[in-house]
Amino acid sequence: PYSSVIIQSSSLPSIGYDANLPDAESEKLNEYVRSEDDWMMTEECEATPELLAARLTAAKAHIAENFAALNEHVEKRRKEQEEKDRQLAEEAKQRREEKVPKSDPQRLKVAQEKREQGVKQFKQEHYHEAVTRFVQALATLKDIYDLDNPEYLKKRNEIALSCHLNIATSSLKLKKYS
Repeated sequence: PYSSVIIQSSSLPSIGYDANLPDAESEKLNEYVRSEDDWMMTEECEATPELLAARLTAAKAHIAENFAALNEHVEKRRKEQEEKDRQLAEEAKQRREEKVPKSDPQRLKVAQEKREQGVKQFKQEHYHEAVTRFVQALATLKDIYDLDNPEYLKKRNEIALSCHLNIATSSLKLKKYS
């Protein structure tokens, strides 16, 4: 673990530059990282896990004590990253919720999209994948509730007929006759 910290800390001088550390502080940081790196290269073979843990704790304390501007910058970056991660998680949640069709028009749209994906796969001669998409479209069509609506019924039947014919054609191309 300590060697990975030193390897990661080799990027600290560039972080220091990004954090607008004064030149003197940036140079002190470079010297410290180099000295720790040198210690790792000469002493690591004889180092015990306890010694490495103690050295890691001391290195963290030294950086916290002597490089306040760097600590502030790293903390700011950590908070920014947490906010980005939170936003990405929220966006992913919204996308998942949007993909679950909740009404008959949405179900028809999803079924049509799956059918179109199947047609695209068929044209690329990916027949197994095409059949999968056509079956997904048919499964989505099974969830349509308002079959008394002539518009929904007509669209459902059109998509279903197309999917069944495309599955049959794909099966012929795959030489699956049963």
